[in-house]
Order: sequence, then structure tokens, then C-alpha cells
Amino acid sequence: MLEPTKGNLTAIGTIFGLNDKFNTYQNEYFKTLKFGIRTSDLNSLMVSCKYWNIGDSLNVSIRSENLNSIKKYTKEELHEVISSSFKNGDNVYVRCLLDINSNAYHIVEPQLIAMFYNRKSKKESSDIIFEQEIIFDEILDTGDSIVVNSKIVDYKGFISDFKKLEINYDNKELIEQFKTFKFGDFVIVSGEIYNSPIFKDNTICGKSFNMYILNVISKDSNKYTKEQIDNASILVEEIITESDKMPWEE
Repeated sequence: MLEPTKGNLTAIGTIFGLNDKFNTYQNEYFKTLKFGIRTSDLNSLMVSCKYWNIGDSLNVSIRSENLNSIKKYTKEELHEVISSSFKNGDNVYVRCLLDINSNAYHIVEPQLIAMFYNRKSKKESSDIIFEQEIIFDEILDTGDSIVVNSKIVDYKGFISDFKKLEINYDNKELIEQFKTFKFGDFVIVSGEIYNSPIFKDNTICGKSFNMYILNVISKDSNKYTKEQIDNASILVEEIITESDKMPWEE
């Protein structure tokens, strides 16, 4: 089985949607609380605090005006502490785990939420910074940017294509670096996330989710062969067993 490709992000912005009835949900299997972080007028992300009620655990460090120091909380305490310690409009710094799949749908589980005073946002920056492990596939020139096609692996070993990483044309040195990469190279990249509305006739008609690579942190050449990746893809279809099912799938 291939190793999971992990990711994380940090963001500085303003809380919105906290304690909104549409952003809280609970049933017998799991509980979830969502709130938004707006980093600019045109960029934001949703933070999802979700855990299963079947032995799951989650430790989050929180620092707010009500708490003089960073303290860790368990899943049982998390939702109440977030709701009571923060409010819409608060400037915060968050550090999260990043979970992406082939459709770029992302879930972020917070590791740290802290009040951020005297925020000075850089208009040229997204204020959402990510690091992501990938298995390199190829680069393509779309005419608008350079797209880095890659493979990602979830914690169960499920492998899928990921085609949402881009490089701006003006980052010529980075483009040349990626041209030297080979299929199967294990690469850790960092960059910025833009999750912005799409306008048509001054009306929002959709969302644009883009991850722009700015740096290569490390590269492990030829870590995986094509045969290993192909075999993993076949294996994924065969490893779904009764033990993998959630309670409602029984």
C-alpha cells in the first residue's frame, strides 16, 4: 500500500458564519461545526471541525481573548469552546490539516486557532498558504498556466488523480525545475490557495478553487514506479471490506 500524501495550510483572516444554523450538524454518528475564514473580499475558506462518535479523537490548540495561553481541547470540548471563545468578525490565525481529493473538494481540520491582533493583510497575497505531498505525474501547458498533474493517496491507501496544482507563467525557474521531474517522484510543494467567487454580469455564478505552487520543499526521486502505482490503483478496488463500512452502510 502506498503511503498517504499529507497536507496542511495556514490562514490569517476574519471569522464569518460561526454558529450559523446551517454550519452545525449532529447525528448519532458524527458531529460537525463549520465556520469561514475570509482573508480578503474575494478569498475565503471553510474550516470544518468534524469527528465520528465511534472512538475518534481530535486535539486542537486554542488561544483567544478569553484564554491567556494556548490550550489543547478534545473533541468533546471543541465545539463549545470555539463557539464561546470566538465570534464573527474576529481576526484569527488558523493552522489546519488539508484533505484534498481528485475534485479539489477540501476539508480542513484545525490544529490551532488563535486570535491575531493588528492584522495587516498583504493585498498581493492570498493569506492562505499550503504545503502538500504529491506523487508527480506530468506538467501541461493549458495556455493560461502550467498545470501539474499528480497522484494523491488518502489515509486508506486510495489513490486518485489530482489536477488542480498550477504554476504561473512568470515563475519560469520553477517551471524549468518541474520539467526535470519524472513520473513517480515524491514531491512536497508549497504555495497559495485562492478560493474566490466567479462573477457574470456582476452576479456570483460559481466558485474558483486554485492552488498555485510557489516552491518545492523537497523531492524524493523515483520513489514509486508506474507498476507500483498501477497495482495500487487495482488494489484499491479490492480492499473495500465489511470492516471499512460506516455504521449506516451495514
